[in-house]
Amino acid sequence: MTGASGRLRPDPRRKARFREIARGIVAKDRYNRKYGIAVDTAGAIAQALERAYRDGVRDDPAAAFQAPEQDDAGPLEWALIPPRPRDAFWSICLYTLGRDTDLPRDGHLAP
Repeated sequence: MTGASGRLRPDPRRKARFREIARGIVAKDRYNRKYGIAVDTAGAIAQALERAYRDGVRDDPAAAFQAPEQDDAGPLEWALIPPRPRDAFWSICLYTLGRDTDLPRDGHLAP
């Protein structure tokens, strides 16, 4: 689909994957700076951009830029949830259900 500007909508899964990669680069940079380890953030960003470009060229360029339609009735994909709400939800689940995985839950959260 195209937006008001005539540009194709970005693929939300690819966008989420890129955000996770960027988040990892920033976290590694902060950790390395904190402990005095050599930092090559520009190199890590360049590698990520090169990988993204290769992925875009390798995929069918027409299909790569067309985002699939979202099913509003179904569950939201885990990767598409922003990291802070995702972490908060995960913490609530651990608090509510505990870390014991031996309890049968029929594949869903049950109180």
